[in-house]
Amino acid sequence: FSWPLKTIQMGEAVYVESVDGLPPDIGPIKEELERQGIRSLIAVPLECSGRVLGFVGFDTVRHLKTWSDSDINVLKVVGEIVAGALERDAATSRLKRQIQLETLVANISSRFIHVPVDSLDTEIDDAIGAIGRFTGVDRSYGFRLSPDGQHMTNTHEWCAPGIEPQLSHLTNLPVDIFAYSMALMREGEVFYVPDVSMLPDEASTERTEFQKEGIKTLINVPVMSSSGMTGFLGFDAVREAKTWSEDDSRLLRLVGGIFANAFARKAADEELQRSLAEKDLLLREIHHRVNNNLKNFDSL
Repeated sequence: FSWPLKTIQMGEAVYVESVDGLPPDIGPIKEELERQGIRSLIAVPLECSGRVLGFVGFDTVRHLKTWSDSDINVLKVVGEIVAGALERDAATSRLKRQIQLETLVANISSRFIHVPVDSLDTEIDDAIGAIGRFTGVDRSYGFRLSPDGQHMTNTHEWCAPGIEPQLSHLTNLPVDIFAYSMALMREGEVFYVPDVSMLPDEASTERTEFQKEGIKTLINVPVMSSSGMTGFLGFDAVREAKTWSEDDSRLLRLVGGIFANAFARKAADEELQRSLAEKDLLLREIHHRVNNNLKNFDSL
């Protein structure tokens, strides 16, 4: 169907006064029209602000029909009116979705302000799940970097029904094997891949891993602290490709900032727990030695 579609995309009408008169070498188009019993047709583009959104068509089955240039011009005007209405409706839907996403991010932010440290993991799981469901992705997740920044672990994950989890396979991975994406994110840049198959050769490791996981589209947002990158959030589309807007990317950056504070609190708590454990071990050792010395003294 390349011929009529190309014509429509150029903003021109497709007019076939007689399907029987189409040349045989036009291929499957004629066969399909004959299968539907169409004898004449006209299709006009739905064009708005120089952009073709689709087309509207009119077929005759019982008899041939002739459309004059005046008729075609009228249909083109109708197409522009319909396209304008569709564009306004789409713009309204985009605005509504953006407001809903902003509200979701604001709610996540407010929930993280007072959440206890021991509930952070649950709260992070809930947050990435809420974003994943709202945005319609198939998998959302969080990675944390090791203290030295050389390894990364998938610590949180949400999957849509029927999507295979990956969390258990992505533990303590060397950061260097994903040098292409990590270099971008370490600079605070969002790593957005509209089509995994189109990744450049220098990102061959990422491309291989993403394809192994069945990913078609993904976006990774760095989690940054004052000392640099501490992790990242990811959102994968597995069943069908997905487009992320600049506004989506901006809001996901805000979520990354919220998670940066959460990761920092969790890291501080983990360090505190390690320190307390070390002190407890030291006190136990001192207590043990004192008891041994006292026993030795009593035996004298």
